[in-house]
Amino acid sequence: MLITSKNNNYYFLDREKRSILLLHPQLREQLLQDNNQKGNKNPEPNTDDYYTRKYSLLKENGYFSEKINTSDIFHYTPDFIQKAIANSTHIVFEVTERCNLKCKYCGYGEYYTTHGVRASKDLNFSKAKLLIDYLYQYWNSPNNLSYGKKITISFYGGEPLLNLPLIQQIVEYSQQLKLNRNSFTYSITTNGTLLDKYIDFLVKWNFSIFVSLDGDQKHNAFRVFKNGKESFQKVFDNLSAIRNNYPAFFRNNVHFNSVFHKKSSFLEVSLFFKNKLDKSAQFLMLNTFGVSNEKKEEFKEIYKNPFQTLDEESECLPEIKDMLSPIRSNVFTFMQYHNNNIFYEFNELRFPYTQLLPPTGTCIPFQKKLYLRPDGIILPCEKISPDFIMGKVTDTEVLIDYDQITSYYNQLFDDIVDKQCRKCENYFCKSCLFTMDQEKNQPIHCKKFLGEKSFSAYVQNLIDECEETPEIITEITKNLKTLDI
Repeated sequence: MLITSKNNNYYFLDREKRSILLLHPQLREQLLQDNNQKGNKNPEPNTDDYYTRKYSLLKENGYFSEKINTSDIFHYTPDFIQKAIANSTHIVFEVTERCNLKCKYCGYGEYYTTHGVRASKDLNFSKAKLLIDYLYQYWNSPNNLSYGKKITISFYGGEPLLNLPLIQQIVEYSQQLKLNRNSFTYSITTNGTLLDKYIDFLVKWNFSIFVSLDGDQKHNAFRVFKNGKESFQKVFDNLSAIRNNYPAFFRNNVHFNSVFHKKSSFLEVSLFFKNKLDKSAQFLMLNTFGVSNEKKEEFKEIYKNPFQTLDEESECLPEIKDMLSPIRSNVFTFMQYHNNNIFYEFNELRFPYTQLLPPTGTCIPFQKKLYLRPDGIILPCEKISPDFIMGKVTDTEVLIDYDQITSYYNQLFDDIVDKQCRKCENYFCKSCLFTMDQEKNQPIHCKKFLGEKSFSAYVQNLIDECEETPEIITEITKNLKTLDI
């Protein structure tokens, strides 16, 4: 695909090679002539011998090829998924469905239909141990190629600290296991109201703590106790105590998630964390997927478009605008797909790009994360509806049918490839199949479909941004880390 930037520079986007070439005008003329493009009036390309030879050399080495044949895209096999689970480095235990808060926008609350029935269940140690033992065999098998990586055991809820005894049991049991290639680390996502009671335990095992806090009392107003009382002061007092008693731990291990909603201000929330806690927060956007039809109008009352707000808050801290800007995220994704030296998982080294993954952003089952609910249901992550079960832990065993998972995923991919992806130009799509508009056993609808003209305009916008602010590329490159995989 040929792209002309706002500065009249010429580029060729080569999806087969995962690269983008800056073209000299004479190379562009040669390409136009070779492809019989309309608008090229020259019967012969007006290029000197040097560019003719350069064009021929590039073409001989696979550049300027046709679009990837999506029929050849890699399909999963049971063995492939078993290798993925052997290299999984993140297991999440939803230790309880109980919570001591009643947040207005909770993903398990009244607005959403994707969480199933919540019955205040607790996960028991027997199920957690069965899953750990099951994974332990894979982690110590030859299929685990992730030597030296940390395996993170995370605790989620509800409010996970309401079931601290189970967390203690899991940590103590995991410490008894001898991993040949890896070691364990721990994290927890919490509303922060119980940290004063259990911080000593979390410090002892060097937990990474992710506190859900939307800012000061005004911005945190949707996060209330079940009796309607605000939770801000309790959480802030707990955080202040940790900061005073464990300053190094607070500095290195305590992180913040701030949900952006109707009462939020990027500037005010950012200044609160900076001035009061010497921290920054990761802004999370309200999930618009899975909102029930009956609650859509009410949901709109608490929802605020974050990107529109970002533009309106012209005085917003520059680093916040850069962090949240959608163009920054899109440039990073663009670079990721067009730089053959960026790899995130071992499977990206095992297979050619054209055979690696179906054309969506859907994760390989279990490779990044495995999520266990209190009822024993196994999911790829916490964002996915329990309608899409990947396995189950019973009272006696772990049931994961790799043949069934393989068939299910391949059928989903075949369906969307045939009906949408073949016609879509956005080959570096990041959409997850499980968060698209669909119901179980119903066709999938992707809202991010792009035709040739739309995709060309999208890529041109990214290139224009890189040309106008080249420091974006420098910053992204600096922030890339070398990982042991």
